[in-house]
Amino acid sequence: MNTAHEASTAVLHERRGGVLTITLNRPAQKNAVDHEVAARLASASDQLDADPELSVGVLTGAGGVFNRLPPQPASDSQEQ
Repeated sequence: MNTAHEASTAVLHERRGGVLTITLNRPAQKNAVDHEVAARLASASDQLDADPELSVGVLTGAGGVFNRLPPQPASDSQEQ
């Protein structure tokens, strides 16, 4: 990740009632999971486990892409 802002928005979470929606928010990288994203996913999962009012977790991806594993070099992300 290039900036602190990108790091802080790489994984978004929204709570609605008993549902926690977790969104991978790196569409330019096809929502690839790197170390930072994995840590943020783990934190969101911990939140889901710790809160008895949350009963469902939904994992989704922004930008029409769920996920591409593993992260690819920047030059590969330019190909389409």
